[in-house]
Amino acid sequence: MKISLIVATYNRTEAIKYLLESLNYQTSRNFELIIVDQNKDDRIAKILYSFNNNFILKHFKLDEIGLSMARNYGLGKASYEIIGFPDDDCSYENDLIEKLLVIFTNNNDIDCVLAKNIIKSDKINIDYFIQRKEIENFSIKFCSNQIFLKRYIFSEIGFFDEKLGLSNWFGCGEETDILIKLIRKGKVAFYSNQIKVFHPTIIKKSRYIDIENIRSRSRGTGALWKKHNFKKIVIFRGLLSPVFKIILNFYSISKIRYFLNVMSGRIEGYRNWTYSN
Repeated sequence: MKISLIVATYNRTEAIKYLLESLNYQTSRNFELIIVDQNKDDRIAKILYSFNNNFILKHFKLDEIGLSMARNYGLGKASYEIIGFPDDDCSYENDLIEKLLVIFTNNNDIDCVLAKNIIKSDKINIDYFIQRKEIENFSIKFCSNQIFLKRYIFSEIGFFDEKLGLSNWFGCGEETDILIKLIRKGKVAFYSNQIKVFHPTIIKKSRYIDIENIRSRSRGTGALWKKHNFKKIVIFRGLLSPVFKIILNFYSISKIRYFLNVMSGRIEGYRNWTYSN
């Protein structure tokens, strides 16, 4: 059993080194790295070349820009049974591949493994099976770099929804969309506290400035509510949450603006998503 890692990259140069270096130190070489390069120039070509003889590395250029589109393209190039989607600025602990393969090899019933993000998910300190009610209540969220799943699943649930994700008007939610479809198909998802991904967090001050980005991402959340017919109480809670945060942060104009755009984006996403999408 081996792993295909699909990386969509755009407008990054030096950051991708962190991922490549962490892969170079893996205790298992049972993987391939597929780079789907959406840059208009060759900014990462030299960096990739320096790792070319260290592990299997496939580099493809894609003219169109879109995260979900790039991942779907990469899926068409993948060779192995397990698929992962590291971000182009994340890194893995040295034994991630080895531990991940042990879980899949020893547990035939597990279809998806969710790794621990040692920055964002450090409060989850146990191994456990993801419950459908957690997905249905929209109470848990995982980044795509934490998700590893058996390749056959895509033949049952479809590829990434290319209307969702970075560079789209609905600017996030593509990985949550996959998890929702997976769980609703009765597949088994397992969270491992032992498999660790490092992904730097956004500096808090800057996130309150990038209003268009947060509004776009919030549209993705609203779109998921409608696409998957979430309960009204879940939607109500999702709209009420930024209202409470506005009240709690009444002293900060930037934070008020931020949470207003979270709420507005979620409403826009819900209202504008159509099932034909």
